[in-house]
Amino acid sequence: LVRAPFVAEGILIGLIGAVIPLTLLYVLYLKIVIYIADKFNFIGSMIEFIPAKEVFQTLVPVGILLGAGIGFLGSKLTIRKHLRV
Repeated sequence: LVRAPFVAEGILIGLIGAVIPLTLLYVLYLKIVIYIADKFNFIGSMIEFIPAKEVFQTLVPVGILLGAGIGFLGSKLTIRKHLRV
């Protein structure tokens, strides 16, 4: 009963810590692809960028799982350390 709220808080902070960078990365990816296509026409003819939806279809679940996992482990180890007194 003592540990559960702290573990839940760690998971929540990990999720928030994963969602914010993923959102920024999505917006920046779209803007950078558009910028490169507009400014550097010769690059657009040589390579084709992967659509953001395709990239983030894999990146979002992995990022969220890693964020929640790191939050869980961090809170679990910290609680364990402080309750050994």
